[in-house]
Amino acid sequence: MTSGSVKAGSIEVADAAFVGQAVPDDRALRWRKHSRTMQAFISASYCVDAACMGLLAGAGALPWKVPLVYLVLFAACSGFFTFVLLRSPHKRFSDPYLTVPQMLVASTIQFGFMLWVPSIGVPVLMGLFIVVGFGGLRLNLPQAGLASLWLTVGVSVVMGLRGEDLSIPLATATQRFISGLWISSVVARAIMLGQYGAQLRKALVKRNDTLARTMEIAERLASRDGLTGALNRGSILKAIDGERLRMMRKGQPFSVVLLDLDHFKRINDGFGHLVGDQVLRRVVAEVDAQLRATDQLGRYGGEEFLLLLGDCGDEARGRQVVERILEAIGGYAWEGVADGLKVTSSAGLAIARPDETVNQLLSRADHGLYQAKNAGRNRLCVG
Repeated sequence: MTSGSVKAGSIEVADAAFVGQAVPDDRALRWRKHSRTMQAFISASYCVDAACMGLLAGAGALPWKVPLVYLVLFAACSGFFTFVLLRSPHKRFSDPYLTVPQMLVASTIQFGFMLWVPSIGVPVLMGLFIVVGFGGLRLNLPQAGLASLWLTVGVSVVMGLRGEDLSIPLATATQRFISGLWISSVVARAIMLGQYGAQLRKALVKRNDTLARTMEIAERLASRDGLTGALNRGSILKAIDGERLRMMRKGQPFSVVLLDLDHFKRINDGFGHLVGDQVLRRVVAEVDAQLRATDQLGRYGGEEFLLLLGDCGDEARGRQVVERILEAIGGYAWEGVADGLKVTSSAGLAIARPDETVNQLLSRADHGLYQAKNAGRNRLCVG
């Protein structure tokens, strides 16, 4: 059995359910969630740095105005960016997270503090890793180039002007402990930021997989007959055309079969169209059960079906497959569908020739079907 045919449309129903349950595009909600998370992380990171500066001020290594100025500056900047981001539609900006402006502002303040208070220049300089890690989550290549240029210029200026003065408070045991705590916090935040980035990548991979699955299912559903789950007319004809091209390249012949349910109008008129629909679905299931992996089944129109028997250029083999199908359809317990119901079918088989078109091939199969019906139905004739 091949992917081109399905049992009573069961795969199609499952696929339709999957598509129906697919989560709609909630990009704006995800953006708000990620924005809140990142802004909270940025604010917390600023508070950690300010707290470490405050501890150093308490230990006599800094004047108190240093942590206060740092806290006020970053509180103002973080508050401003958070307000702008969460109060404005995310599609308003080409950079919906304002990554570049936030990086530029944060790094500028860091550079300023290294120039103003070089005695804490080492941990402040290390804090740039947090800024870079934040930007690495969102920057595209041109933005990354711009940010790298700015950071290179800023660090070069700081090193040129105050490089020899950059240090870390180590005068007392308390200062050494606080300085070690500050550096450890920088490393810890860098790790946390990396983990958050890893989670974002995993989520992106998962969404891409879901999208690919949804697209695959949508394409599959578009190629199937809505009632029976068999390939629709266009898809089965496309499959036959592809098989013909393969035959031209490799010399491997194939066959097609036109299968028509006998007196199907009588079934619809006598038992109703709902029973007629059940018959069509059941026929597809019975045919599908008899097909090989290289075969495909499509609904050609109404109660007529078209079979592609791949790698089948021998009449005897073709007859064997089709006669099994006719026996399966005729021998099914149709009384279970409706009292007094009997279903048989007729078929026309045509083996492909290298010098004919698909239309000519189908014409011969149709001629075989015509002969089968004229000969009394419930049989196979070769066209």
